[in-house]
Amino acid sequence: MNIDEIGLKAIADEYDRLATSLDTEIINFGNAIEGVANKGIDGEECATKLLELWTTNVSGYDGGLEKVMTTYVTELRNSSLKIQDYIANLKAVDTGKSEELDETIQVEKNA
Repeated sequence: MNIDEIGLKAIADEYDRLATSLDTEIINFGNAIEGVANKGIDGEECATKLLELWTTNVSGYDGGLEKVMTTYVTELRNSSLKIQDYIANLKAVDTGKSEELDETIQVEKNA
């Protein structure tokens, strides 16, 4: 594997990890909602319970599902920035190789 493939694989693995984690949190939240529904909580108490799930501790995250989702959004954005940086680096390498090739051709023409 060359360095480009390793970098792209690392990015793909990170996205896969984030997707798996997000999927798990969605399932956990769905189970929590089902739990509220199955308890027969109605009216204002139900809304309060759902709000607690949204804003308090869910799956070890202080801040509830809202915090979970914003954390993953941030991580996905950071991953996107890594991809953009990687692309910029690849372009810089390609530009450098192209300029080097142009210089080599020019030297050969002058020789």
